Formats: sequence, C-alpha cells, structure tokens
Amino acid sequence: MRATLFETLRIYAPDGGAIDPGSPTTRSLIAYLLLNRNRPADRRRLAFSFWPGASESAARRNLRQYLHHIRTVLEPIDPGNTLLLANGSSIQLNPQTEIELDVATFQYETRPEASVNEIKHALSLYTGDLLEDIYDDWCVSERERLRRLWLGTLDRYSQILQSTGKLNEALTVTQKWVNAEPFDETAQRRLMSLYALTGERAKAIQTYHSFARALEQELDTEPLPETQALLQSIQSGQML
Repeated sequence: MRATLFETLRIYAPDGGAIDPGSPTTRSLIAYLLLNRNRPADRRRLAFSFWPGASESAARRNLRQYLHHIRTVLEPIDPGNTLLLANGSSIQLNPQTEIELDVATFQYETRPEASVNEIKHALSLYTGDLLEDIYDDWCVSERERLRRLWLGTLDRYSQILQSTGKLNEALTVTQKWVNAEPFDETAQRRLMSLYALTGERAKAIQTYHSFARALEQELDTEPLPETQALLQSIQSGQML
C-alpha cells in the first residue's frame, strides 16, 4: 500500500491502482490515522477532535460510522479487514502493515545525516503543503511543522549545491525558497549572492530593489543592515 499526504490524500493499491478515499471527513480521518499510525489513537479523544460540538454519544456514534466508511474504502486492498485495528478504547492502522508514506520518507530523508541524494529526493516529494484541502484543526500544527522542515531543507540543499560549485542548481533551489517565503531575508540574500557569483550582478541588484519595494509597500519597513551591506558589496564589485 502507498499513500501520499502532501498536497492531498491519495491512496494506491500494491498494483498501483488508485483507491477513492471517500468523503472529506473520511479522507481526514484516514489521513489522521496514517500520520499517527505508529501509536494508537484514544477513541474518545479522536471523537471529540473530529466532532467537538457534538455530545459524547453523538461523537462516538459518528466515529463508528466513519470507521465503517474507512473499512469500505480499504476493502479492495484489505479484504480480510486487518488494516484497521479498533477496540473500545483505541484506533490504529495496523503497524505490521507495510505502508509507503511520502511524509514518512520526507522526514527520514531530511534527517541531519541524510545524504545529498536523499535530500534531493525528499524535496521532490514535497509537492505542496500537507493536506492542503483539509481544514480540520488537527492538521494545522503538523502542516506548519512540515513546511518549516521543507523550507529549512531548501536552505540546506542550496548551501550544499553552492559549496560544491553547482551555482545554477543552487539558484533554482533558492528561487523556489524565495517564492515560498518572499519576506525571508536569508533567502533573498542567498539569491543575491548566487546571482553575483554567477556573474549576473544586475539581477542581484534588481533582486534587492524588488525586495525593498515589497517590504516598504507591505510591511512599511526596509531591508536589514546585513542585506543592505550585501548590496553595497555587490555594487562595489567586492563580491565577484
């Protein structure tokens, strides 16, 4: 079984065929169980997390109903009904079942000791923020955490590429970082530096002025002293 959670939930059978995850609530509950598959979820807490405005009996009834929906969704790849483990107190996807999950791979391949190839592959998995079409409160903090990890990995990878002389590749990665976080001055300085190092001093200067205008218009402020100092260094030709 394979599943992806970046951008949206997709489930694939071992033969590669796509499985329809069902309604928005069913999708959200499956996604929650996938993200937390290494530990049992407390049944009562889960019910109130998904139906906070309902009475306890109604929330539990809703949970039972949607667990049935999940079993129906998974039936094509789980005819023996062994994938979803549920009892009176907890719910969990069977930890013995082999599931290839993009989020799990991404986190493993961005660990501190990851190889360059692993980091590159991890970034290719991040096709969008976690579950962009699910608006439930439970996934907000995880979405933000994974986005921070992705941005930090873009930074890390661009530094690796720059240090090994792959300046054009570093530019591509850094531009992606800037597009995702246009007010991150570290990203803007990296972009300016890379343009200067590749001989495109005019683009480096243009990058600074575009950023300065955006800061003034949107935040009524100006670039940090170190960003201004970098501009002066590029303009004077010291950074070549």
